[in-house]
Amino acid sequence: MAQRKKKQSRQSLQNIAAAQHKNEFFRKIYHICKASGYAHVYPLIPKQKLETMYAIRCHSLKTLAAEGHEIPNNILKDFKLIFSERLKEEFVPIIPGGDEFSLNDFFTAGLSFYTDINNLKEDAFPAAKEIKQALSAYSAHCSDTLYPEACKRLHNINMTLGFMYSDLNSCLYWGKQEFRSDTEKIVMLHYIDIRSCTPQKIQVTIEGKTRPATRVGWAFAGYGPQWASLKPSSLGIQNAFSELPLDVYIQDHALRRLSERLDNIPGFLAQQYLFFSLQNVNAIKDGNGNILVEYRVTDIKAGYLRADIINGIILIRTFLFLTHDGTPEGKKLKELFGLQKTDTAWFSLDKLSTYMASDIHQNEEVKKIFIQAGFGRLFDLHDIIEPVAINKKEQSPAMLMVQYLKIQEKLPPDTGAFTELPDNPALGDGSTLR
Repeated sequence: MAQRKKKQSRQSLQNIAAAQHKNEFFRKIYHICKASGYAHVYPLIPKQKLETMYAIRCHSLKTLAAEGHEIPNNILKDFKLIFSERLKEEFVPIIPGGDEFSLNDFFTAGLSFYTDINNLKEDAFPAAKEIKQALSAYSAHCSDTLYPEACKRLHNINMTLGFMYSDLNSCLYWGKQEFRSDTEKIVMLHYIDIRSCTPQKIQVTIEGKTRPATRVGWAFAGYGPQWASLKPSSLGIQNAFSELPLDVYIQDHALRRLSERLDNIPGFLAQQYLFFSLQNVNAIKDGNGNILVEYRVTDIKAGYLRADIINGIILIRTFLFLTHDGTPEGKKLKELFGLQKTDTAWFSLDKLSTYMASDIHQNEEVKKIFIQAGFGRLFDLHDIIEPVAINKKEQSPAMLMVQYLKIQEKLPPDTGAFTELPDNPALGDGSTLR
């Protein structure tokens, strides 16, 4: 009778897993040598040198809630999962035009190997000089291009995740990347600390009625929340205090209208463009003297924010889609098309989805009228926003993030990528990008 196979102990399984992890690290180091055209130098690296490199390596990215910040478990779980997935699915070239490895491999084995080579003394062991010279191209590429590009990619993922989960109605989120030295274990630890901030809520009394309003801002990876403020002069107001910046708030009613009328783009994107529209203001006054601030999606005007100065703040009262009677374009449309206010709602002309999901753009006669009224660029939004447009089939957070990254070039420039290589005290001073 065959003997039952003895079940391996937990410690034994842990030892096997640790050995496999180490061997996989060494395999990646060999792959870097091979991709650089110098596979023959890998056997010249002393075993003890490889063991030391592994012992003081850069560890995989860890995502955690920053101290003092309350992050809901489901959001933190999504951050961890999506960071892990994207770092394994995005690739960068080991050398220009050569084989690639994942961002995860770069931030662990690739960065560890770079740091080691950069600090390697030519007399450290017999083949040290040969190895250092052979891998000088990889070292230079890492310093000049690979590290900045990898950090830019990571920053975009970090920024996008923060954007996706932020909501002015509840909380803004952002992550901060840090390399930290564990002096006890002499290793480099790589973290994304997730942080949060609740936008300020106030009560504003208008025409005898008290209404809730929220301070307008947005959070950015590495920096945190930025709050909108405007000088009255930028709204066409000239007085003794017109150059004094005032905080911007938006009525909850206006946030609802923004969501209802920009109905086929994610809420976070609509709020994000709300903030961006207030950074470079274009303002006009309607026939009744009301202040209208252009609301833009990328650089395309999609409507207006009606604003007032009340009790020392700038208050956004509502959001008007481009077709509304209170806008110059809405009045022009009424003249050309003979539409009344009820017609606009009946035909859903007061919602962005009509211009992106319907066949209006295929009817040249109708399309011509809309272009004459000043709506032509609304049709251009289809190609820009389509990757993240809301449809009946819900997208997973990971898929939505991937699609959002496709429209990053449409956003204002971001300078949040890190520009310095981390120093590892165990390996010497290291080098930094200049």
